[in-house]
Amino acid sequence: MNTEQLLTEILDHLYLVKESKPDLERILQFLRENTQTTEEDDITANIPKPYNQLIPRIAEDIDCGLIAFINRENFDYETIPTDAYEEDFAGSREFWLEQIKKVDNWEDRIEVRPLYSSESFRMMESFIESLTKYPQEQNLLIDILNNKKPFAHFKHYINASTLREEWFNFKRSYLEKHVAILLAGELSLVDFDEEDDE
Repeated sequence: MNTEQLLTEILDHLYLVKESKPDLERILQFLRENTQTTEEDDITANIPKPYNQLIPRIAEDIDCGLIAFINRENFDYETIPTDAYEEDFAGSREFWLEQIKKVDNWEDRIEVRPLYSSESFRMMESFIESLTKYPQEQNLLIDILNNKKPFAHFKHYINASTLREEWFNFKRSYLEKHVAILLAGELSLVDFDEEDDE
């Protein structure tokens, strides 16, 4: 069979079970566990090397609450705490004033900010969805997200669980993909509307 015939047969089988939520969930779980997407590779492949090399560093910095700035002219790189840059950080803005003036003078710069809380929540949800091999932990984490103080309780649970390393690897990968998409958009390599549609 060629790929078109295979796809037709797959779609025929999906049509037969379209009303069965358990069957569709099993199929989705199988696809998530057994297929590899190259979306991230496609995005990073088009990003020029100087920017591409910065992706892991930017991801780590925004995870620490820093705003990352890249000077497009010479690839100079600076980070400033979000609160200090936005003048909310009591007394510490003066400490960062030199870096703030420096990045504010860059005529052509890229700015990458930490995730908003809604984006961080979405990242936690994505992590939980990926835990198909750990249904008990998955259900517990779903309950955590659906109750009060989800961020604090999620962090507390993860830090005390066997999933700690898995979470940090997932978060690193998620943030690197996030940064790659933002850089690709800033460099006009991807249309943000297309990314939002997916």
